[in-house]
Amino acid sequence: MIDEQHKFGVKQRGFFQQFGSPHILQMTATPIPRSLALAFFGEFTVSTIDELPVGRKPITTKIVSEAERHKLKPRILSKIAQQQRVFVITPLIEDSDKMDELKSAVQQFHELTGLYPELQGRIGLLHGRLKSPEKDEVMKQFKEGKLDMLVSTTVVEVGIDVPEATVMIIMNAERF
Repeated sequence: MIDEQHKFGVKQRGFFQQFGSPHILQMTATPIPRSLALAFFGEFTVSTIDELPVGRKPITTKIVSEAERHKLKPRILSKIAQQQRVFVITPLIEDSDKMDELKSAVQQFHELTGLYPELQGRIGLLHGRLKSPEKDEVMKQFKEGKLDMLVSTTVVEVGIDVPEATVMIIMNAERF
C-alpha cells in the first residue's frame, strides 16, 4: 500500500518492480495528473471512498480577519484546557523580502509566544530546515502533550496523527 505516491511512492514502486507485477494499493486524497492518466488508460482500477468514518465529528471552517484574530485566544485556551492541541500552519519558514505581507513560521512563533504567556514553553516550532532529529523531537513533544500549540510549515502535511489536535489555524491560506 502506497500513500501520497507523488511524494513517497517513487522509491517504493521501484523496489516492487523486482518482484514482477505485484498487486499494489495506492491511496491519495488529491490525485495527481500521473495517477489520473494511469487510471484513464487502464493501468489502475479506481475505487472511491465516499463516506465518512463512523462517529466522525463535523468540521467547522471559519475565516478570521486580522482585526478579529484577538477573538481566537479564549477559544484556543478553552480547547487547550480540554486537553486539545492546536496546529498553526504558515507558508514561510523565514521572513521574505518579496512577501512582506506574510508572517513566517519564526515570526508567528515569536508573536504567539508573546500573545499566549499562559503557554510559556508549550508552543513548538517545526519546519523543513530543522534537522530530522530536531523535527522528530518537536513532533514527539506535541504528540505526548508536552506542547499545546505547534507552529509549522506544511512539513506536517503527511503522516501526522495527533487525535488531540482538534484546531488548525492556517495563516495566509490563499498561499497554499
